[in-house]
Amino acid sequence: MAAAALTDRYAANLHGVLSCYDRIIVTGTLPGACYAGGMTSFL
Repeated sequence: MAAAALTDRYAANLHGVLSCYDRIIVTGTLPGACYAGGMTSFL
């Protein structure tokens, strides 16, 4: 038994869908901008 897509399964309850990312999580560091003076020069 194949799984149905969520948009197909709940079509009666959906009024629209997002076709792009609404949130992006970025991890890591910016070594030159991790202190006040560095951030000032970065901007």
